[in-house]
Parts: sequence; C-alpha cells; structure tokens
Amino acid sequence: MKKSLLLVLLLSIIFHSTFTIAQSAYKNARIVTIQNDTLNGFINDRQELKNPSIIFFKEKINSKEQSYAPAQIKAAIIDSGDYYESAFIHVDRNYAITGDIAHVYSKDENRKDTLFLRLLVKTDLSLYIFVDENEKKHFYIKDETGNCRELIYKKMPVNDSNNRNYLETISRYKEQLKILMKSCSDALSQIDKTEYTESDLLKLFYTYSKCTSNDKTQYISSVKIKRTIFHLVAGVDITNINFVGESGSYLEKSIFSKSIRPAFGIRAVIPLDRNRGKYSLVPELFFHQYDTKSHLHGESFTDYDVHFQMDYLRLNLALEYKYLAPKVQPYFNAGLSFAYLVNSINTVHTTYNDPYLLSFYPRETDEIAIKDPYSIDIGYFGSAGIQIKRFSAEIRYERMQGFCNVALMNAPVETFYFLVAYKLNAFE
Repeated sequence: MKKSLLLVLLLSIIFHSTFTIAQSAYKNARIVTIQNDTLNGFINDRQELKNPSIIFFKEKINSKEQSYAPAQIKAAIIDSGDYYESAFIHVDRNYAITGDIAHVYSKDENRKDTLFLRLLVKTDLSLYIFVDENEKKHFYIKDETGNCRELIYKKMPVNDSNNRNYLETISRYKEQLKILMKSCSDALSQIDKTEYTESDLLKLFYTYSKCTSNDKTQYISSVKIKRTIFHLVAGVDITNINFVGESGSYLEKSIFSKSIRPAFGIRAVIPLDRNRGKYSLVPELFFHQYDTKSHLHGESFTDYDVHFQMDYLRLNLALEYKYLAPKVQPYFNAGLSFAYLVNSINTVHTTYNDPYLLSFYPRETDEIAIKDPYSIDIGYFGSAGIQIKRFSAEIRYERMQGFCNVALMNAPVETFYFLVAYKLNAFE
C-alpha cells in the first residue's frame, strides 16, 4: 500500500511540474508596436482557450518579462502558434449560457473595448475569434476597409404572446457571410453547411481565399484540426497478487509466483481543445491475463497448491500530458481502469499427508479456491513514456482491487507493464 501511495504522490508531482511548465513556455515570437515597429523576442505561449488580456514578452530569453495590454500593441505573433491582433470592438454578451432559460448572461452590452482577437485567416476578408469569460466563442470578420463586425449566433430568452418563456436561437451569420462572399460561388455553396465552429469557418474562409483573382492571403491559422489518433499497443506485464486479511487461511499464508504474460490492445488519443496535442483524453481497450501459482506446506500435514488464471477485458480511461519536443516527446498519464472477468482458472489442490488419516478419506481433493469471484474489477494506474515519430515506449504501474469476495480478506493486484505502441494514423 505504501508503494502505491508513494507512486501516486510522485505522479502528482510530475503532473504539477509539467502543468506549470506548460503554463510558462516562451516561444520565438514578435510584437508590432503602435508605431508599427516590429520587436523580435519571445512570448509566453499559454495556449489558453480564452483570449489573453495581457501578452508577456521578452526580448531575450533571460531578460526581464514585459507585459502588454491590447491598447499598447497592434499585434503579437508566435512563430509556432497563435497570431493576435488588437481591435476596438463590441462583444455581444447578451445570451443564454446553457439550455436553462433562467441563466442568461448580460454584461455592459453597449460597451466597446480594446481586446486581443486571435487571427484565423488574414486576407481581403479576414476571420478572427474571441472567447469570452464564459468560454463562448465569438467570430469576427474584417474587410479591407478595417471595418470589424461580429458574426451573430446566440440563444436568447423569448416571451411569446401566450406568456410562455423559451430560448430562441438567433443565427444570422450565414446571411452575413452570403452577402460578404457573394463574389465566390464555391464559398456560397458551402455556407449553408457551415456550423458556427472554428474548424467549419476556417474551411469556408480557406475556400473563399482561393477565389480571389490575386492572392491576398497573408495568414491562415496553422493550428490544425485535431483528430483522434489510434495506436496498436503490445508488451508484457509483471503481476503480483497478495491475499491479506484476518482469517488466517491458507490463501493469506501462501506466497504466489509473479505472473509474466503478454498484454495487448488498442488505444485512442483524443486531443483536448486549444492545446495542440499537449493534453489528451486516452481511452484504451486491453486484454490482460495473469497466471499465478503457490505451494504451501500447511499445518496438520496438509499441502495446498493454488492456481489462479484470470483473463480480463479492460477499459482504461486516462488524462495524458505530452511535452511537444521536435523529435522525442515524453508523456505522462494517469487514470482509472475497469476490468471484466471473461474467463478464469480458480482451483486449490489439497494433499493430506497425515499418516493417521483413515483409509476411506481421500488423500487429495480439487476444489474452487474462491467461490463466485468478482466479475468486475476497478483500479487506477499511472504511466510514463516517450514517443519517437510513430513509435512509443511506456512503463506503467497499476493497482486493482482484485477478485476476492471473501469477508475479512482482500487480494489487491499490482501490475507493472512494459509497453510499445505504433501510431496508425499520423497527426497531419
């Protein structure tokens, strides 16, 4: 138990450290001042979902950090990430936050502010995004005249003539886009199928940018649409089972052999929004088997030979952090494991060596060791690994409750995995 608690503490420290590093990662970048001067240096690329209110900049990596509000600079460009432009705009904050009509958010509806907009496409008709304090996405367009306006999509409460309250979806962005893109037939045919999402609008504006007679496209967001990545996983596991309790039975006194068995499965890596693959949700479907035996020379001239072989179909759910280095990418994950027992060998062979045993008593018997073992097992695990191109190698520790359902006794199962994985589809 102490080992597992120590491992959990160690994993917590690792996750906290990596999260702190992730929140303070300076990348090559430049800012454009109000005087149109360009300063090269480094920007703290936090990769937040919400638009930043302050840009943190250093001219040299070891120099003092400087902070810039939207009104102090025109733009901030991170070479490997986002492009922000300051704009004096109105943000429509009058909308329903959820499907609950009682929760409508409204704040300074008529006020305009200078804010950082994240640039998605820069051309004669540019596209921007602003994510407000409720994580609602607002999309803006700017034409060549510099006129910036919001594409309208929101939910608003309505009280009809029968005094009934309900939410109405106000969706004007498609009509706005049809007027603005009327010169491009390819874009017009795409608008009705375009949802109010970053990925759909990016595709639409990319189509529109190709319609112009002379290429005016200066920038298209390099943040790729994230896809689920599938991996084939295989390796070996070393499993140890130990019965603990207060009954003093032969199972508690037995020392079970370590099980070394193959393990294999399939893994999906689902990147979370706005982190470029750093944080992901990782579900896995695994087949795991352990095979262990023990021999105990017990009291009263009795020997016990126990054999457990447990075959599980396992569903693992984990949160993963990956350090996005150019070649070798370390990663850490931790999560929960849910296992279903599909097959088992669960026997005890008892040999009675008592020389005074009457002849009509059997000298050997075969019985079930644990009656009605739990078919569902639950536990937790933590992993550390590295990925190089399409291949990854990983070490994992796992602790499960076990299958024992005997009162005053339990049998936790500890497993170390040594795994390799192959990425089936590239992140491109």
